[in-house]
Amino acid sequence: MERGEELLPPGVTPAQVAELLERVCASREFAQSERMRRFLRFSVERALAGDRDSLKEYTIGMEVFDRPADYDPRVDSIVRVEARRLRRKLKSYFEKVDEPLRVTLPEGSYAPAFEKTEAPVAAQRAAEPPDPSTLAVLPFVSLSSDREDEYFADGLTEELITTLAQALPMRVAARTSTFRYKNQPHDIRAIGEQLGVAKVLEGSVRRSGSSLRVTAQLVNVADGMHLWSQRFDRKLEDIFRLQEEIASAIAGILRVRLSPGPTPDWRPTTVTPASAIVHMLEGRHAMQRLTPASLRHAHECFQRAIAEDARFAAAYAGLAACLLQMSLFGDVNPASIAPQAKMRIRQALDLDEHIAWPYICQGFLKSAIEWDYPEAEAAYRKAIELHPGIADAHHYYATTLLAPLGRYEEAEDHLRAALAIDPGALVPNTGLGIVHYLRGDNEAALEQFENTLALNAQYYGAHRMMAYALLRQGDASEALRLLESVQSLAPGDSRLLSALAYCQGRTGRTAEADHILRQLEEAARERYVAAYDFAMVNLGLGRPDEACAWLEKSVAEQECWLIYTGADPVFEPLRQHEAFRKVVARVLAGLSVSWTADGR
Repeated sequence: MERGEELLPPGVTPAQVAELLERVCASREFAQSERMRRFLRFSVERALAGDRDSLKEYTIGMEVFDRPADYDPRVDSIVRVEARRLRRKLKSYFEKVDEPLRVTLPEGSYAPAFEKTEAPVAAQRAAEPPDPSTLAVLPFVSLSSDREDEYFADGLTEELITTLAQALPMRVAARTSTFRYKNQPHDIRAIGEQLGVAKVLEGSVRRSGSSLRVTAQLVNVADGMHLWSQRFDRKLEDIFRLQEEIASAIAGILRVRLSPGPTPDWRPTTVTPASAIVHMLEGRHAMQRLTPASLRHAHECFQRAIAEDARFAAAYAGLAACLLQMSLFGDVNPASIAPQAKMRIRQALDLDEHIAWPYICQGFLKSAIEWDYPEAEAAYRKAIELHPGIADAHHYYATTLLAPLGRYEEAEDHLRAALAIDPGALVPNTGLGIVHYLRGDNEAALEQFENTLALNAQYYGAHRMMAYALLRQGDASEALRLLESVQSLAPGDSRLLSALAYCQGRTGRTAEADHILRQLEEAARERYVAAYDFAMVNLGLGRPDEACAWLEKSVAEQECWLIYTGADPVFEPLRQHEAFRKVVARVLAGLSVSWTADGR
């Protein structure tokens, strides 16, 4: 045989390997990782060309990872680190997908090995039925072209997810996991396998004037048979009653098929006008995008909902959550938002103290803005006690309290609980990567950020944190390339710009970093730019005094990202700086236990 064909099992051709390579590179594991694809292609193509001698650490560093001519593998471990990640990704892919041929990267070698598969792993896994107490609610389809009706259908789906999770002793797949199937042709059995659920609820909404028709059907994933279906014709003013009726009907069927046990009682406490509900649902829809513009729109929607019904507890809780998200992802001053958020939390609790979201908001406010960690922890635990099936309760508890305070094992437990509820949620997926990063496990962090971006490549929060992990690993060139490539995802976003400038400063591109600094100064004349962002630019430029001065201003503004000053390794150059130690002491003053300035 010619060239490297002797590496292949009998009957396997290079053309088949090329086809396999394309499928692997297009998979979720590899689609968002250009370097992994380059590494895999280089390894396979050079091996098949008979050029195994080029599969050495130095050559791979030069050819795949763009290392300079003076690259020393004994000092720079990039190839060894990335090889371990490549082995894990290949293992993950072939565990999920039935392929007649498998490629691996044996330990101690950078040359690939090929083998035919005897028994498809994915088929073995598929033979295991999902837990019968699992359900996914697919986005209800609006049968109208009216955008407002689409918001209504989306909101009804969200409310059903929440209601069923509270009313049944079962796991209900969360919104983020199921909404990726919106407006997509789908196969119920495939969706059930992808989400790991035994039953799927789907339906449609048709509105005509004040009349509403909802059709719902419950499908068994294993055989595609309908377990139940029903049509509901109601007036919009009865929407809460309609929602409860649908949820109760489904719950009644599922209780027969699940082990008996007590279920929490949940029902609306008031009849709210349909117009207020539509505004509230539109606000929730807008808030999912986590951009300054979408959060401002969500804020307006919640205010309109409250104007329609001053006793609408869910709208007050939504407004509080929106305000707090604006302090984290928006372009507003957290110190000015805190009193408003506190008032809205109080109003929501006065109307209904048995819903979880006001307590989640209270936990966020107390931890990320007021730095009162005992009070925050009590609020988060109350939210989880009321409704352990809300992923946000677990992930905000983990990312605004447990991880910043170095309680990494607890943080990871709660983030994994959030992801068990909502596997496709971007923020807790990113949060898990942040925990790995804070622990110093950059390999695991990078892999988790890549997994997050495989869910949504537009989520720039994961890109930004991935860049910090790359810097920590010593791969500044890739961090720069990444940050430069994602600026278009959120043009002018100060957090993304400051991360790029920090990276530029760290790599000696001071003129470019100073240019971004001037951009931020100009922007600050027109809108709020976080002092924290100015601190990061100066930190990257090696100006510790200026960085600390901006962090002191950040304390005065109660900016949320300060909670990580005690734990984030990016601040290591400032650990012995007296002004920085005072910043950390102020942010952590609410702790009931001691904490040292180096984050331990």
